Amino acid sequence: MLGQECRVAAAEVPGFDDGLRAAGWSPGPDRVEFGARLDELPHEVDGPIVWTPMSSRDEAVRLLGEVAIGDPSGGDIRAAPADALDSWLNEPVLTSGADTVHVGVHWNRLLAFCMAQVNERTGWSRITYMGLHPDARGQRLSRWVHRHGFEMMRAQGGTHYAGGTDVTNGPMLHLFRTHGCRETRRSSVWRLSYALSTR
Repeated sequence: MLGQECRVAAAEVPGFDDGLRAAGWSPGPDRVEFGARLDELPHEVDGPIVWTPMSSRDEAVRLLGEVAIGDPSGGDIRAAPADALDSWLNEPVLTSGADTVHVGVHWNRLLAFCMAQVNERTGWSRITYMGLHPDARGQRLSRWVHRHGFEMMRAQGGTHYAGGTDVTNGPMLHLFRTHGCRETRRSSVWRLSYALSTR
């Protein structure tokens, strides 16, 4: 199965939801978008995670699949982590390469993943994906993953951070707000899945 996603500002067009349903689209959790200037966000100071750029694609793919477990929006990533990583690394206007993907070690275990990318022309930046292995959750480490993403974007010349998450992802919403990111928009998310013909 392949899937497509579209985002529609809440109550943008009366009856639009009915049209999407009739065309085979299904509603998902709403999405909340945030933004901030990178110079306004916290700097990582003596965090407990030791980070290194991706040295092995296979290692990064394996870790990406593991950290997506339990993520409300990680279904497609869990199903095909290699495809997800390759699509992000092939974004035409954003930075790519090993420096955009960092893996983190805590207590001698590879447990954290962070990918950050920047449009070098405009300074627009995103944390493409971040996560912790399920064994590392609940230990107050996610703030250090988020802050490391800020440092990665700064190192690539980013000036403005844009990010978002599902309304169901309470821990990530808390991180955005705790770190001073401002809510910029809410949208309805719709997904269309279809099977490829094998003929």
